Amino acid sequence: SGRLRPLASLQAGEWRGGEPDVDDDDAPADDLRAALDGEVRASPAPNRLSCAEQEAERPVDLVVDDEDDARELVKTVIAQYGADVVAARSATEAFAIITTTPEQRLPNVMVTDLCMPDEDGYSLLERVREWEHEHGLHIPAVALTAYGRSEDRKRALAAGFQTHVAKPVEPDELAVVIASIVNP
Repeated sequence: SGRLRPLASLQAGEWRGGEPDVDDDDAPADDLRAALDGEVRASPAPNRLSCAEQEAERPVDLVVDDEDDARELVKTVIAQYGADVVAARSATEAFAIITTTPEQRLPNVMVTDLCMPDEDGYSLLERVREWEHEHGLHIPAVALTAYGRSEDRKRALAAGFQTHVAKPVEPDELAVVIASIVNP
């Protein structure tokens, strides 16, 4: 008595995978193949999204940090939860990303370091809020900083950030914070 091993996956109406592996005492493999093939052809899965459509449906998050290691850590943490992550090395780069991205692909959240050379996270958020006001949009923002004192948190909240996360970032904490902002 043999067992049927996993056969294949069906994606967008196309048969993908290997041949079924059955023992001689099971139903003939040809009959099984014919039945499955007929089923696949009969149901082209009209409700499935193409890869491009699936990518367009995924949430996008923006990470802004001038420090490569910190930026990559935050990017990795967010990506583990299924978001596409766009990273910027500066406030100028982040602002350009926001203002040139089609509205349907704007970030669900912006996670930005506060202490960056040339332009800090506070100034970035101020410019983003002005741009949002002009366009009737809103991107929630998380402040990342090495300064975790209560007055630092209060300043970030007063500046318009939804929350403040101290570095070093705890991955689970960051995930919970972002989820609570994106899905209040």
